[in-house]
Amino acid sequence: MKVYFEFIFVINFLLDFMLLYGTKKVLKLNKKIYRLLFGSTIGSLTTFLLFIELSNIELLILKTIISSAIILVSFGKDNYLKNLFYFYLISIILGGTIYLFDLNSNYYFNFLILLTVSPIIIYLIVKELIAYKNTYSNKYEVLIYIKNKKYSLEGFIDTGNRVESLIKKEPVILVNLKIR
Repeated sequence: MKVYFEFIFVINFLLDFMLLYGTKKVLKLNKKIYRLLFGSTIGSLTTFLLFIELSNIELLILKTIISSAIILVSFGKDNYLKNLFYFYLISIILGGTIYLFDLNSNYYFNFLILLTVSPIIIYLIVKELIAYKNTYSNKYEVLIYIKNKKYSLEGFIDTGNRVESLIKKEPVILVNLKIR
């Protein structure tokens, strides 16, 4: 069976772009699309590694350097490790899901699944990670003192409803009733 280099290059480019776009959405970064396209192009250059004989250690080091370059080009130096972490997290989840659907019988069928399922998976990942991040970024430990007793509770800042106390019109913290 013939496999064309351009075909692999384009697939790699599309997957890299989807991963970068998913990372951008999860982290709510305001980066231009041309930066993501340039990062995807750098990521697609790993296709050339298919023609170079490298040991597994050398390949791992080279791919780590290339993925670092992809993140630097796409998102810059700000929050570099966080950006890299989320890029790898989304890559691992997507890679595992693609591996789940790998049927090894028909490459064109696998390609069709890859193109249709990957954006859906990335959308679901982004949606869940944003919900998780929003939920736990507003969680705080609240200490309440009543008659020389100290209670430690979990509290959430109310960002949506802007609940205020009836009398003093001060912001309200919602507290979990389970005392630790």
